[in-house]
Amino acid sequence: VAVLGWDVAGIVDATGPDATLFKPGDEVYYAGAIDRPGANAQLHLVDERIVGRKPKSLSFTEAAALPLTSITAWELLFDRLAVRPGKSPD
Repeated sequence: VAVLGWDVAGIVDATGPDATLFKPGDEVYYAGAIDRPGANAQLHLVDERIVGRKPKSLSFTEAAALPLTSITAWELLFDRLAVRPGKSPD
């Protein structure tokens, strides 16, 4: 069975007793885990360590478009191409 959706932007509805990083009403975004798709669902249960605050300058749609594309770009530049800020290419 295919479960759709990976990237998310939304508003925190509730937090668990051990949550410390967010509170209800916070605007957030994140990329889902490879073993836990389903971002197209209305509600999510998520480890707060993989969540970030949604930039105020972005709409929810724009913020939801960022997580996996940003991670992919980062990995290409810094992991694959070994770009090092402040260093001249050899």
